[in-house]
Amino acid sequence: MEKTDIPDTREKVSPIERANLCFLGTSVESGSATAVIVATGPQTYFGSVASSLAGQQPEMALVAEGTVSWSMAG
Repeated sequence: MEKTDIPDTREKVSPIERANLCFLGTSVESGSATAVIVATGPQTYFGSVASSLAGQQPEMALVAEGTVSWSMAG
């Protein structure tokens, strides 16, 4: 997705879809930029996802003696 410094004023758009935001680990194909950090840790989009998942333990099922199978709770 091409990024720009033009303000993105669209409503009800996921932060990931915003044309003027990038996230840790974003790959840059070409060009240069200056970035401003606007949030860190739990205040970020990914931090909020992690917080919502914290404390949720996957269910365990014993398949055979000495073997454990993990399944995601949905």
